Amino acid sequence: MFNTKKFLVLSLSFIFLSFSFASQIFNSNLSNENKTKIENGETVFIRTKSYKSLVINNFSEETKKLLDEAKSLNPNYLAEIIKTYPYEGNENLIEKFNEQITDYASYVKIPYWSEHNNTMFRLYDSAKITGKSESGNLNTINVELEMQPFGKIPTQIETEKNNQSYYFESSNTKGVKYRDKLECISKDKMKTIIVIIKDNDRWILYGIGGVKAPSVSFVKERIESSFMNRIKTFCSYFFNQFEKK
Repeated sequence: MFNTKKFLVLSLSFIFLSFSFASQIFNSNLSNENKTKIENGETVFIRTKSYKSLVINNFSEETKKLLDEAKSLNPNYLAEIIKTYPYEGNENLIEKFNEQITDYASYVKIPYWSEHNNTMFRLYDSAKITGKSESGNLNTINVELEMQPFGKIPTQIETEKNNQSYYFESSNTKGVKYRDKLECISKDKMKTIIVIIKDNDRWILYGIGGVKAPSVSFVKERIESSFMNRIKTFCSYFFNQFEKK
């Protein structure tokens, strides 16, 4: 015989657990508008004032590492990007994501819309691997990325791949110069970090891009327009690779 009371209790328990887990991932810094967009599968980009305003909670090894790096960097230019995918039909998402984002030669194919020049460019003019090492699930690659008007940027990229989680971090290993003259970003002061976490029946893709740089006149304007938009372009390119065509 069907027990209505028992059914309601189980249903409410399931809803409560789902809500609790969702609350565990994101905090009150995430607006209701963006929460709805994420639930609808849209890609959400947020320009954030401080690492203290990040919408992700510390609930896993990957998020702890991300938040620790954000705090250590303490960037004055910071952005977040978020997207979700259903697990069903995307069971190999981590494997495919890693395969694509570590294909460094393909970086030159990423299109970039320059607001400053009002035209389309390539995000990177060249990408050359200069060294690599591997330790268990952790891979470290050194890549020289060329990005105008900042020239060649030696970059260290770390990736760690597990069955239900993924971590990606890139950091400049030398100072970044504007038009090969003025150093506008010091060593290790420009980072892009991406984590992928399985949340019940969905994948959560979450990335941040942060820059610690002078907040003065034209340098500030160029960093905001160039680096923030490039971070958005880079993450969006890889985040949207799994859209159904």
